Amino acid sequence: MNPLVFWLADGTGFFIGMGLVGIGLPLLCLAGSRRFAPLALTTAIIMGALIAILSSAPLPAWLHILWSTVAGISLVLCLAHPRTNMLRRASRLAALLVAGLSAALALAELPYHLAPTIVIPAKLRIHVIGDSISAGIRSGDRPWPAILSDLLGLAVENLARPAATVQSAMTQAETIPDGDGLVLVEIGGNDLLGGTDAVKFGLQLDALLAKIRGKGARVVLFELPLPPFQDGFGRAQRALARKHGAVLIPKRILSRVFAMAGGTLDGLHLSPQGHSALAKSMKDRIIFRIESSRLRQMLRGDHEEAAHPDNPDPDPDSGPWGGAGGLDPPAVGLEAGGLADPLGRTRGRRDSR
Repeated sequence: MNPLVFWLADGTGFFIGMGLVGIGLPLLCLAGSRRFAPLALTTAIIMGALIAILSSAPLPAWLHILWSTVAGISLVLCLAHPRTNMLRRASRLAALLVAGLSAALALAELPYHLAPTIVIPAKLRIHVIGDSISAGIRSGDRPWPAILSDLLGLAVENLARPAATVQSAMTQAETIPDGDGLVLVEIGGNDLLGGTDAVKFGLQLDALLAKIRGKGARVVLFELPLPPFQDGFGRAQRALARKHGAVLIPKRILSRVFAMAGGTLDGLHLSPQGHSALAKSMKDRIIFRIESSRLRQMLRGDHEEAAHPDNPDPDPDSGPWGGAGGLDPPAVGLEAGGLADPLGRTRGRRDSR
């Protein structure tokens, strides 16, 4: 599939479009009636507006309408080359207002493109709910949840089924045992491509997330890469992530796997390289948390050994952070409550050392 499609779907085009419009309009007003500058700037502004609209950033609809209206009025005023001082001031004020709105919209969207850190206890159970992206479509291929299990060194139960929708994924959720656990939810692509209404999608996703949360599990939700004019699906995902306390994985994570060379078999279903890339990306998001009581015990033991002159130097490949089954140093000091929030900020405090 054309990489340009994924470039729009992952939201990158939105920021470029905001930049072209927000910078281009003030420059156009200042350019006056010079020979070539107005034509070049007008072209850049129109292209930027189209790119921003086609990127389907799931911001509130009224913000999109406000921005489009003010940008259109500003463009007309700047191209009219007003002769009176009052109209000239009005055109420049409108252009500055568009620049401010463009910057504000870009800043509002930016947090959803920052990859979060998911901090979990070392023995937390992990389940994956999903469709063919997670289940795979070839029997000989290892899907990304199986590869993630190897990378993390713990069991990841893959409940995903090919052709699953949000509604049919309820049967997957029912098999998850009660109790603390982490559920990675990659679902909705078949609803999006199958013509499901965004409102219906939101209602079904609400029921699915409520089912998972009712079992006591924590939720990580993959944002859907969005085709043009499908931002309603993204708004539903973000609103429900806030409602159910789910962590959002930015849509660029899936989009870039789809767009990478050899990442898919048919433009949509992941190849072995695509499964591996997605598993590695998720592995980079997850950090293990050492319980504070265990941490104090380990640190106290280290101090006692250091105070003993007869003790040999500890093996650098053994101990709580090295060797087989060791935990990575970044996990040390993270207190309980360790799921990152939808904007990527980690809840919880760090123990003093």
